[in-house]
Amino acid sequence: MFLVIPALASVASGTDFFVSTIGSSVANGSIDDPWDLSTAFSHPAAVAPGDRIWIEGGTYPLAETLTSNLNGSDGLPIYVRAKPGERVTFDCAPAVAATPGSECLDLKGSHTWYWGLELTNTSTERSTVVSGGTPNLRGIGINSSAGPGTKLINMVVHDVGTSIFESQPSGLEIYGLIAYNSGWDAPDRSHGPGIYIRNRSG
Repeated sequence: MFLVIPALASVASGTDFFVSTIGSSVANGSIDDPWDLSTAFSHPAAVAPGDRIWIEGGTYPLAETLTSNLNGSDGLPIYVRAKPGERVTFDCAPAVAATPGSECLDLKGSHTWYWGLELTNTSTERSTVVSGGTPNLRGIGINSSAGPGTKLINMVVHDVGTSIFESQPSGLEIYGLIAYNSGWDAPDRSHGPGIYIRNRSG
C-alpha cells in the first residue's frame, strides 16, 4: 500500500520559528533565539495558522509529558518539523520514570502537522513483577485527543509501551509511520499494543 504525503500548497506562506535543545521559554522563537520544546508546543501568541516550527537536531529528554496545544485552521495548518537533514529525538524515559504510564507526546489542539520526529524511551527496563497493563511500564509514545486536521507524517516511535493511543478519534491521519519494539513483560503476559485506536463516531 502506498501512502501519499499531503500537498504543501500553503507552505510558502507563514513565518518560521525555531526550537533547540538550548532554547528558552523567554526567547522570541527566531533562529538566533530559539524556544524550548514546551514553550513552542504551548502555542505562543506569535504563532499563527500556516506558520512553521522547525525543531533543530538533537535529543530532547522530557521530564514530563510534552503537551501540544497548537491550533492551526482548515487549509492553514501549523507545521511542526525536524529541520531538514537533522535527527530530532524526544526521550520520554525521565517522564515515565517519574510518573509511570506517562505519555511522551500528548496531542491536543487541531490542524497541526507533526513531521519527521522520533519518539522513544531509552530506559532498559522491560519487565515488571506487577500483573496487568496498568500502569504502562514504558509509557505511551503519542497520545491523541486532538481535533480535526491533525497529521503524523514520517514519524518513528519505538521502545515505548504503546506507540500510539487515540481515545477520542477526531480524524487523526497518519502518513508513513515506523513503530517497533513496543511493550513490556509482566507475570501474566506481555502488554503494550503498537497502535490502539477506538472508533466512537462510526
